[in-house]
Amino acid sequence: MNTESTQTISASGGASAVLPIYTSSTTGEISLPIACCPFLRCKSMYYRTDERPGKLHESDVMNYWCLKTQDPEGPDGFNCRPSTCQSDRACYQAEE
Repeated sequence: MNTESTQTISASGGASAVLPIYTSSTTGEISLPIACCPFLRCKSMYYRTDERPGKLHESDVMNYWCLKTQDPEGPDGFNCRPSTCQSDRACYQAEE
């Protein structure tokens, strides 16, 4: 399970944003995005610089959806998460 803390970053012109920092609840180490299906999406990938299609953080508080179905379930009917959207799923498609 991952827990979140936050980091405030500042940009030119006085703008700032608060971004989550994902850490392991058991070790406290900062987690890195994990490889997953490139059709998996979550809101954080649109503002986090370390996430992109095929590389997302696992989070208990994040909503994920499949780009193919536009739903929290993939074409195979199972829930979408970085840890479950892996190459062993029938609907998984590797990056080209």
